[in-house]
Amino acid sequence: MSTAYAKLNLDTTVAAIPVTGNVGVQMVHTDQSSSSQALLAWPIAALVPITDGKAYNDVLPSLNLAANFSGDQIVRFGIGRSIARAKLDELNAAREVGLSNGKTGTPSGNGGNAQLDPWRADYLDLSYEKYFGKKAYISAAVFHKDLKSYIYKQTTPYDFSSMQIPGATTGIGTYTQPVNGEGGKLEGLELAVSLPFELISPMLEGFGVTANMSLTNSAIAIKDIRFGSQSVPLPGLSKNVRNITVYYEKHGFSTRLSGRYRSDFVGEIGGPGGQNELTFVKADSVLDLQLGYDFSTGFAKGASILFQVNNLTDTAFQTYSGFPDRPRGYQKYGRQMLLGLNYKM
Repeated sequence: MSTAYAKLNLDTTVAAIPVTGNVGVQMVHTDQSSSSQALLAWPIAALVPITDGKAYNDVLPSLNLAANFSGDQIVRFGIGRSIARAKLDELNAAREVGLSNGKTGTPSGNGGNAQLDPWRADYLDLSYEKYFGKKAYISAAVFHKDLKSYIYKQTTPYDFSSMQIPGATTGIGTYTQPVNGEGGKLEGLELAVSLPFELISPMLEGFGVTANMSLTNSAIAIKDIRFGSQSVPLPGLSKNVRNITVYYEKHGFSTRLSGRYRSDFVGEIGGPGGQNELTFVKADSVLDLQLGYDFSTGFAKGASILFQVNNLTDTAFQTYSGFPDRPRGYQKYGRQMLLGLNYKM
């Protein structure tokens, strides 16, 4: 990969409002390749060398601006194009070919795809920030990303006739690999606040809260012989995510209680043969606790102790197939308790 870029910093005033930022462009050349082997599974049990890849170019313009208003207020604006490369396991040229489940006469295969383009998106971001000295802030941001290309795993019919697979009763089977799609979107709203309670009353010094919320809407179009053609949310993204932490920090004591909620989402889990597959993950709430104390005087000066409990309420990880009333998996990992001791000389 090679990159050439040009950037111009901006520092000016518009209608008596200070504006800073930059405008620039990157030109990126990528040459990707993978050398591996195709495994013709039992009863063939043979390895066939395979090399694949491609080269492509991207032009990535961007503009970032920050307007500084009176009262410690900042408005930020960003627009441009960005890329995110495929994961290495997706770019692996390795393939595996055999009979479905090793029992039927229908051939099947799976593997990577060294011909993948990266994720490409045109983005637009706008945010507002308000600071209260150095102790508190509120912020709100909206964003929109137009996905020019994305990556998802696809299963399609495939002609295996030329491989002459022993035991195959037909030459037509299925092949699963990551492919590029076009025409997706990602947009949403983010809100955040940090508030030390001493701003409300001096009697509440040491207490405070931080919280954030994200409302996200996403969609990509997939084509697959198992699901047909349909629009699904981006894997791993919940429409609604909320986090809140209530804390107390004073006189060496540190206490934090954190809660996280996320709504249903499409996730990836391990499937047969070590291949990841999509599944629906049910909404959940997780509560974590942290207690600590720093010794600032006495024989233990410089020492600190920390106790943590992750997943305090022992929340289960639940998956379902298509609809919430069709449960697929129910797993409880239990609470995780950690105790740590630090000492600084």
